[in-house]
Amino acid sequence: MAHILQIHARAIKLGRAEDSFLWNSMIRALARTEAPEQALHLFDEMLQRASFPPDKFTFPFALSACARLRALDEGSQLHSLALRSGLASDPVLQNALIHMYAQSGCLHSAQQVFDRNPMRDVVSWNSLIGGYLRQELVDEASQLFSAMPHQRTAFSWNVMISGCTRAGRPELVLLLIRHLDPEFNWSDSAIPLTSLIKMYAESWEVDAARQVFDCIRERDVVCWSAMISGYVRCGRHVEGLRLFRDMLRDAELVKPDEVMMVSVVSACAHLGALDQGRWVHAFIRKNMPSMRFEDELACALIDMYSKCGSVEDALVVLNEMSVMDIMVWNSIICGLGINGRGKDALRYFEEMLESGITPDGVTFVGILNACSHAGLLVEGQRCFQLMTSYAIEPDIKHYGCMIDLLGRAGLVDEATTLVRSMPMKPNVEIWGALLGACRRHGNVTIAEWAARNLIELDPDHSSCHVLLSNVYAAAGQWDKARDVRKMMRAKGVERVPGCSLIESKGSVYEFVVGDVSHPRAEEIYSKLQEMIELLKMANHVSDTSQVLFNVEEEEKEAALGYHSEKLALALGLIDTSPRDTIRIVKNLRVCGDCHSAMKLVSLIYDRDIILRDRHRFHHFKEGSCSCVDYW
Repeated sequence: MAHILQIHARAIKLGRAEDSFLWNSMIRALARTEAPEQALHLFDEMLQRASFPPDKFTFPFALSACARLRALDEGSQLHSLALRSGLASDPVLQNALIHMYAQSGCLHSAQQVFDRNPMRDVVSWNSLIGGYLRQELVDEASQLFSAMPHQRTAFSWNVMISGCTRAGRPELVLLLIRHLDPEFNWSDSAIPLTSLIKMYAESWEVDAARQVFDCIRERDVVCWSAMISGYVRCGRHVEGLRLFRDMLRDAELVKPDEVMMVSVVSACAHLGALDQGRWVHAFIRKNMPSMRFEDELACALIDMYSKCGSVEDALVVLNEMSVMDIMVWNSIICGLGINGRGKDALRYFEEMLESGITPDGVTFVGILNACSHAGLLVEGQRCFQLMTSYAIEPDIKHYGCMIDLLGRAGLVDEATTLVRSMPMKPNVEIWGALLGACRRHGNVTIAEWAARNLIELDPDHSSCHVLLSNVYAAAGQWDKARDVRKMMRAKGVERVPGCSLIESKGSVYEFVVGDVSHPRAEEIYSKLQEMIELLKMANHVSDTSQVLFNVEEEEKEAALGYHSEKLALALGLIDTSPRDTIRIVKNLRVCGDCHSAMKLVSLIYDRDIILRDRHRFHHFKEGSCSCVDYW
């Protein structure tokens, strides 16, 4: 392209351009470059040479440059000139005018040119529809789309799909499909189905995306990646991993790309599936040797290993990197923090500063969280004050970290003072952190204040009601605890059920409290009973303070005995060898009884247990936990 431009420019400079062809070629080429304004400069020069007037080809090329520049004034002048030249009725020029006006946001003029054009084709319709969609006028666009008399091309559908997705109206596409062709055949259509998969997945309509996916005969890597990423995006990580394995088995010619592998690694992270994560990492090394473990993929691997409780593997990925940007530093600092290794997180934070990398807001969220989980009060306060040195104003997340840090340290009054002095209005997370501190330290008065504000912001916040009930129950105020439960039922507020995941022999199993759905339930409950008997022999006393019922202690102990994490632990003891670490992921905060029980189980069975709950990791070994009971 550059060589051709040089030849044409030399010919024009020497006056050897004997007709409009070279001028048009130059204008067209310049309109496609990173500096389309040069095409308009050349058009002006062409006008100054009367021997070479613009023709019906020149105007569309120049208008293309105006469209890219959103140069409405210049485009209007070209329109006037074309009218005076008697060329404006040319169909190609008409389409260029519609496109220019639509791209420049002047829909009124675009519609006028469109309405006056007697020879509208599919390009005319696509240009006008695209203009309406760019301004998120999806209803107007859909009316035009429905009225198109021409065969809708893949490009037409792409314009409609992407526009509706941006506007948050994905359902409109399906309505159009059903309206335009009630007996629509997914497998024989001009509709770009991969784009449709992406649209549904990004709008959390993953089942609709799968319906489209199953109808595609020839699936390329983009198609597979869109569906796998869709599952992961919507939290259906097991299905995402299963589809990835199906692809490797059934589509041998399809080679995964980095986008797909980031989604697959993220699925392993959310499931806490370390074995599968390691297998995926090894697969990338073996089958995709040219893929660089940098940037997003490296961050995904560090995040995956951290969320699976294997910080050592995360550090291996880190040490193999040649270049470390802010995203990578943030990943390792956050990973160390959630695993309770606050001092290590601080050390890497210092290394990052020494390397010349300037921290950002995410960095400070990570380091403050690390200090909070490790009980590093002084260090956390120092880091909070350090933010201003880097011209970072603390936002709501940083204040949330500090309130959590103070609350965990038992400084509930100081945390309350910070809430009152914040420069912004507290949100759900702020009140939740303060309420959590009150639960840990039994401050009923402040708990009631925090709960009132939290319920006012989010009336259906189930965790708020549960935490407040816990505070009342711990204080022996059973009537108030019962009133909170009644209020939950009256408002229709449903408590989020606790569930625990465990990876065993290449599969991921999910348990809820009292779960009997596992095909080996009888064996699991037998092992659980064995655990309970051994715990009693080791003088374990069940922590019933958080059971929200004023019933006999024996009934409370029975309620605690079948928590989901204990069922997952029983399966782990059955299915893993004595040398294997048992890894469990829970969607809620682990209860006090399960925490103390797991400490003893790690000693009795001589097993390492890693539990990831909603807030942090607990590494149980030889009767102790990495959190040092600071959680």
